[in-house]
Amino acid sequence: MDVFEFHSEIHSSFDNDYRVKKTRRQRLAIWESFILKYSNKEFHALDAGSGSGVLTRILSTNNRSVVGVDASKKMYELSVANSNDQKYSNINYKNCRLEDFENENKFDLIICSSVLEYVENINDIIGMFSNLMNENGKLIFSLPNGKSIYRKIEGISSKLFDKPDYFKFLINIKSIDQTEELIKKFDFKIIESHFYGEKYFESLLNKYFSSIKYFYHNYLIVLKKC
Repeated sequence: MDVFEFHSEIHSSFDNDYRVKKTRRQRLAIWESFILKYSNKEFHALDAGSGSGVLTRILSTNNRSVVGVDASKKMYELSVANSNDQKYSNINYKNCRLEDFENENKFDLIICSSVLEYVENINDIIGMFSNLMNENGKLIFSLPNGKSIYRKIEGISSKLFDKPDYFKFLINIKSIDQTEELIKKFDFKIIESHFYGEKYFESLLNKYFSSIKYFYHNYLIVLKKC
């Protein structure tokens, strides 16, 4: 099983988690706040790795047009079904790998949530995003926090027990310092970053050790195309 087959297998539970899991709802709220902050009713947006279309639909109601791309056939089909409403008529979903994605027009806003950790050629994908963007366009993406204690525990658990299921597919688990160094290779400027994702006990630790980024599972970065 590859990563695309894995996400096809979990497509239904993945979508449902946004309704029933507190951590997933918190993640959605954070992403929605950043999408709203950087959207514009005249923008053309891309959701790179659109999954079940949760974030794509938020983009749809705040931008002129949206393309959603996902390599999982089941995720693609679910996103189309979930967006079967006239108010989402400005969405165009495509079922293909990011490496194979092409578009005639460039984008003003690109988001990429929980995707880059799975790609083998992260440099190529970020370079592709740059080529797809208009000047001054914004790119928002997330990665698992390489300094997170929780992520390190997941790694040990994956080796010993093959759990959690998704961990064996992860390729890029980077500290924010590593990611910022990577970005220097491209024509982007960092606008802001934000750490998120924590268990209850970690949230208590974060109150007292907020300057130490060991207790957050993920971070997102906002870039501007120069």
